[in-house]
Amino acid sequence: MDAGPEPESSQSLRRRITDGFEKLALALKTQIWHGASVEGLSATQAQILALLAQRGARTGLRLSEIAEELAITPATASDAVRALDAKLLVVKGRAEFDARALAVQLTDAGAAVAHRIQSLSDFLSIAVDTLSPSEQATLQCALVKLVLHLQADGKIPLARMCANCGYFRAHAHAEPEAPHHCALTDTPIGAADVRFDCPDHRRAELAAIDANRRVLSGA
Repeated sequence: MDAGPEPESSQSLRRRITDGFEKLALALKTQIWHGASVEGLSATQAQILALLAQRGARTGLRLSEIAEELAITPATASDAVRALDAKLLVVKGRAEFDARALAVQLTDAGAAVAHRIQSLSDFLSIAVDTLSPSEQATLQCALVKLVLHLQADGKIPLARMCANCGYFRAHAHAEPEAPHHCALTDTPIGAADVRFDCPDHRRAELAAIDANRRVLSGA
């Protein structure tokens, strides 16, 4: 049976929430653009440096990984890396686990620039600190659901978050405050502990990712 049109109040609330996210995205994009401009970089080049500092500090990242993580084309990633190489901010060498592939790594100068770029998002952490612990936990759970939905819909690439990790065990415990389990650290975790980006992440099989997404989304 048709439930009828959505109430106007629900439509308005959804619009207000969407507007709020757009304001946050604009603030972050503006900071990145400004910081990149100060450093003499494009926004894509700045994002690559920040990604390498976060993900590839030890072994570097392949061009395909950079393109996937930033949701850009391989050609765009290649052009940006070539420009960063010319600026002596990155170097290209053989990948540690695949001698046939090239890995991109930061130089000391590139690491310094990357650190300055990463600090551009500090204003968001300061803003989050104005929320109470319960508000932060509620926001965290909501963001997990939104990110998982966008991943499933193909709008953003798979993140290195718990739901996509082979170490994650959904509903492994009866404790409602910490029902999940991390097999890597051998510790129970709650909904508010779910990570969006973990350095020890190991990509799970697609079937497991889909099952985890349904659990964390409350489906």
